[in-house]
Amino acid sequence: MAGGSIKLSEKFSGKNAHGNPSEGHKHIYILLQDLDRDGLLDHLLVVCKEFLTLDEQLALDRLNSIWQSNGKPDIQLIPVQWGKTGDLKGTEPSAYFISATPFLPPRHYRRGRGDFSEWIAAEVSKEAENHGFPKPVDIRPVVKLEGKDRSFRWLEFRRHRKSDSPQIGYGFRIAFPEPVNGPIALGYGAHFGLGLFVPELP
Repeated sequence: MAGGSIKLSEKFSGKNAHGNPSEGHKHIYILLQDLDRDGLLDHLLVVCKEFLTLDEQLALDRLNSIWQSNGKPDIQLIPVQWGKTGDLKGTEPSAYFISATPFLPPRHYRRGRGDFSEWIAAEVSKEAENHGFPKPVDIRPVVKLEGKDRSFRWLEFRRHRKSDSPQIGYGFRIAFPEPVNGPIALGYGAHFGLGLFVPELP
């Protein structure tokens, strides 16, 4: 609060000054990461297509813990990097990405939209372009997430927000015509970690 008024960041709230949803996916993405691929979440990445103001950076810097329900201890946060995508760990450029969390299409499939496998691949392609990435040159389904010690079915992930009904999720390998900075989040819930694609390891 400054001068009796509350400062609201459109990049954090996802809403403009009139209270309407922001357009162009210009608000932040909050993405949980498993950088060592051991099946356990170890980093939280906050990315935004636009530069953050000093006040917005300070607000993130002051976030030192996250409350958990059911008596679980707070999650302690320690900032380890600030910078641009492409330079930060976990955002390295690649032409090949693989699902790390389930992709949920923003539209529902119904009869008349053709073959489902072709339709869902087209949804991934549309979402990539909607989020500012080039049109993928190849999209192939992935049955489950493979970790170092175990695999995870897409149904094992939480696939909804708050009171929304859970949806079936899907996984894919996607290839772009040229390297792009990762990670990539597409589809329903993308700004909160669903539809997360990470660079595919060689």
